[in-house]
Amino acid sequence: MPIKLNGATNGSVELDVPAAVGSDLQITLPATAGTALVKAADGSVDLGSVDIDSSGRVGIGTSSPSGKLDILTGTTGNVLIDAEGGSNFHAKIVNDSGDLVVGARSTSADTIVTSKRSTVFKTGSSEDERLRVDSSGRLLVGTSSQIGSSSAGNAFLQIKGRSGGAVGRLTLATTNSNPGANSTIGSIYFTETSGGNYGLINCVSDGTSGTNDYPGRLTFSTTADGAASPTERMRLTQQGLLKVSNDGTYASSTGPYHEFVSSYSDEYAFRVWHRGNANQQYGIYVRHLTDQNDSVRTFLDCVGNTSLRASIRSNGGLANYQSNNANLCDEREKKNIVSLDTKWDKVKSWELKKFHYNEDADTDDKRYGVIAQQVEEQCPEVLTDWLKQKAEDAVLDEDGNVVTPAVPEILRKGVKEQQMMWMAIKALQEAQALIETLEDRVTTLEAG
Repeated sequence: MPIKLNGATNGSVELDVPAAVGSDLQITLPATAGTALVKAADGSVDLGSVDIDSSGRVGIGTSSPSGKLDILTGTTGNVLIDAEGGSNFHAKIVNDSGDLVVGARSTSADTIVTSKRSTVFKTGSSEDERLRVDSSGRLLVGTSSQIGSSSAGNAFLQIKGRSGGAVGRLTLATTNSNPGANSTIGSIYFTETSGGNYGLINCVSDGTSGTNDYPGRLTFSTTADGAASPTERMRLTQQGLLKVSNDGTYASSTGPYHEFVSSYSDEYAFRVWHRGNANQQYGIYVRHLTDQNDSVRTFLDCVGNTSLRASIRSNGGLANYQSNNANLCDEREKKNIVSLDTKWDKVKSWELKKFHYNEDADTDDKRYGVIAQQVEEQCPEVLTDWLKQKAEDAVLDEDGNVVTPAVPEILRKGVKEQQMMWMAIKALQEAQALIETLEDRVTTLEAG
């Protein structure tokens, strides 16, 4: 069946194809240029190894494309996409063994070059970079370069938050909108290459859910050498309470208090070590919201299983079992030892008083003691500074407004009562010696 080429006055060339009569029309081109086949029956076009079916689907390496673009390369083929310039590198998509690999490829060898290229994913109208796998194998989200340096910059997963948004967020979602109580709804495993678990972080549901709810606790578990399963070491409850245990047990896992548990023998359950500058070190700070100032509420309780052994009360008093106090008195721990000089006149100068503290009620029993300023006149060595209020800086909000005003330091005078006790005993010894001398004189006079 002949095909005619018709020339037009405008310089165009038209292909005058007669109507098909029960068979396909074929145009045979030189072998070096390929073959084109027009199938009139269904409107498809066959360009050798490239087929375009009647629905507009393109098949490369297959005559039956299943998608808009279907590329079939066989078990050993690659799909190569030239980069701009096309002289040095291509993007390479490999599906040899069921794996999909995206990377840079050198034109001189069929291998992915990892030392000079990264894989980058961009989205949005401005083609902003969202994710990158760099040449070192690090997955970078929200950043095109490593975050920080040293160990932080070498982390294989690095996430940088958007400006003004979450500054670094990793979301683990559950498919259940209302998980049951104690069900794990998200986990992070810390695992060695052989599969052994070094640590496990779980988010555990409390069985409730809602738009404004965060219904769960966070637990951290590790596996001891030889153990068959991980043991919980720490949890943060849904009430924000911290529970820490070396063996996974707690006095109460849901109790309304922070808790530290240890099962190790001959060792402290909790240590506090201050390593700040000399003369600027403090220990544990316990503060009540209101001043209770009574013998019922306490700052510290020391309990032997069920028996209260010692307590620091909210009024500052120390309550403990009588005759159990111990002060270091060993001669081997002392130096510059001399006899105590006479204390009769000093002790005699003390004015003993009855009084109330300013915070006491007028109906309270009066206390016995001395006035520091009066004792200082004769015995300055037994006075000491008493810090009533420690200075604290003001607390400011983000706008610089004062949330909590600054607190000035308040110093008062105190006395070393134990030193005064020894002075009183010395004065009593002097008085006793005088009494014995007088008794001897009386005896002598009565005998004469």
